Amino acid sequence: MKKILSAVLTLAMTLSLLPAAFAAGGTAYASTQAVEVDGKKVEFQMYALKDANGNPTNYVKLRDVAHVLNGTKAQFAVGYDGSISVTTGTAYTDVGGEMSTPYSGDRTYRDGSGAVKVNGQAASLESIILTDDVGGDYTYFKLRDLGAALGFTVDWDARRGVIVQTGGSTQPTTPAADFTLDSLQGIWYAELEGLFQQEIEIKGDQLTQTYIDPSGCSYSVATIVSVKTNYENGDDITPLFLELKDETTTDVINGAVTKKENETSQRYFYDVPGEVGIFATGTGVPFHRVSSLKLYPQYQAALEAAQG
Repeated sequence: MKKILSAVLTLAMTLSLLPAAFAAGGTAYASTQAVEVDGKKVEFQMYALKDANGNPTNYVKLRDVAHVLNGTKAQFAVGYDGSISVTTGTAYTDVGGEMSTPYSGDRTYRDGSGAVKVNGQAASLESIILTDDVGGDYTYFKLRDLGAALGFTVDWDARRGVIVQTGGSTQPTTPAADFTLDSLQGIWYAELEGLFQQEIEIKGDQLTQTYIDPSGCSYSVATIVSVKTNYENGDDITPLFLELKDETTTDVINGAVTKKENETSQRYFYDVPGEVGIFATGTGVPFHRVSSLKLYPQYQAALEAAQG
């Protein structure tokens, strides 16, 4: 009896020392972080567990990742033979339901306990299970665990969000959009609700940009020197690169007006796959063409008010 009691006490003490992330269950928070996969924006329906300091750890569905990475050097197939089986280097076949679930928002979770094999070997992959309103279970795996086990890297940047890199494509890449100065003419608009709105107009070789966020707004004017495609930026290749000169920016922040000038500057953009649009490096938010200026009149009103 003493041995049994001692064992129970030891187990209880061990469990009490485990971090909160290993609790039996709790709340999984719908993750709103931007995700880039090889420089392309991807909208995963991720969920996050938060530690005692509120720092999130992201979890994703295995088949969603397989679907997105198909055709890259990190592609893998998913099967089931009594346990979930993953075969790296093999193309994935969609089964339906990838990149979607019948629920949204924060959900209650429980710990996942199913075994996973990677290339026939047992793998240690932390997972959680979310249940839909009719009792169906969905397993989410820690994204960094998947990266370590399956051969892709997972990083995070304060501006860009979650960054996944696979090392390139196993198939011929689709050429970037044929960007020329003529093809870029017009007005481009982007927004991230509650955070910022951004508007770019290209007219001839002139670029103007209006930016509005909760702290204020700014307006920039610059001359486009060159438009480059497939521009090598370190280890990255940016489909669209604008080289600018004589950029002047006027900020209106908390009612104060400031002006700054740059002799040279630049803008990096990526093409939006399957859409007529671009998105800026650092935001991951798509720009789409619009027919008229929306933000510039708001900037003008703010500037006039600040100047009295």
